[in-house]
Amino acid sequence: MKFSVQILNGACAVLTLNIGQREMNSSFINRNIIKVKSEILLLILFICATLAFSQPASVTEEDVIKQANELFSNEDYQGALPLYAQLVSVHPAEAEYNYRFGVCTLFGNRHDKKKPIRYLNNASKTMKDNPMLVYYLGLAYHQNEEYATAMRYFNMYLAKLSPNSSERANILEKVNVCLNGLNLSHKRLISEIVSKSEFQKDNFHRAYRADQLGGSLVVKPEIFQTNKEKKRAELSFVYMSEPRDVLYYAGYENEKSANKDIFKVVMGADGNWGEPEKLDASINTPYDEDYPVVMDNGLTMYFCSKGHSSLGGFDIYRTKLDTANNSFSQPENLGAGINSPFDDILFVLDKENKVLQRPVLTGALIEGMRIVSKGISREDRIIVNGLQQVR
Repeated sequence: MKFSVQILNGACAVLTLNIGQREMNSSFINRNIIKVKSEILLLILFICATLAFSQPASVTEEDVIKQANELFSNEDYQGALPLYAQLVSVHPAEAEYNYRFGVCTLFGNRHDKKKPIRYLNNASKTMKDNPMLVYYLGLAYHQNEEYATAMRYFNMYLAKLSPNSSERANILEKVNVCLNGLNLSHKRLISEIVSKSEFQKDNFHRAYRADQLGGSLVVKPEIFQTNKEKKRAELSFVYMSEPRDVLYYAGYENEKSANKDIFKVVMGADGNWGEPEKLDASINTPYDEDYPVVMDNGLTMYFCSKGHSSLGGFDIYRTKLDTANNSFSQPENLGAGINSPFDDILFVLDKENKVLQRPVLTGALIEGMRIVSKGISREDRIIVNGLQQVR
């Protein structure tokens, strides 16, 4: 008979017991099982006590608390996350550690969207009057697409604000976003969806294979960049498709503009681009619009916007061109199948105007990048969702 111990996540032990195949009498087995159980119990207690704090011997619990609190105060939630994970494992009933670990997982790890809800609810048992806990519970339920519950917490937080608080407009906007989520929860304009993965915004274009697209995704020509974009060194792209003499792009109207709008420019008979024309209010809102993609020979446009009926952040919309009056229809949100409470920014169909649905298995978050361990290959084109890079 033998047993082995496997350490999982540096905090607990799993013991595997193997009994040989030889025949034993029942009393011998019972006595040995009792003895082994005693050894197992002592071993597990020893291992858990030893590994509860996986810090060097010179680092005390007070040091961990101090470092975690400093990182949390500086809103470095990813840095604070592993420290509060240790603290909450040692003190599972401590409300403050549950609260802070819940906030860290809310901002620092999107892999399990239910985890922040679980720990924030643990904290709420003794921190019901903490207004920020109520606010973060609203965010956590929103990110988990539980819009009705999120709206309830946002309204609770709103009730705690003074009538002249500068936060009221922001919270009211979040309540409206939750209403959009409820209205769009069953809407599916796109029935076949490519598996969505996460990329850093500056690198997402690498997910698109040029030979699979019906057009070209290229860096926006300098002649269409404003001084504001040049000063910020913003990396922006345009999608060029048929007809080739019409181009849609996003940019700032002038240096004082706070948000991006979508513009149209037409090539003249001499081969030079004319003056850009800003699309009307049916497309452009007081919020950001970006990444217009025109398909169907110029009759359909997809773009992303923080306005209209967003589920949160950028959502992707579809609009149709009415050739009779040369205007676009009211944009339609593509719905929960494509959009999420996070930033969804670019949508491109392949040459056959098809997308395929395929499940993917995501792995750990390492150095700010999410590993996709199964389900995609280097040749696949991916619909962008979020601001983290897959490798």
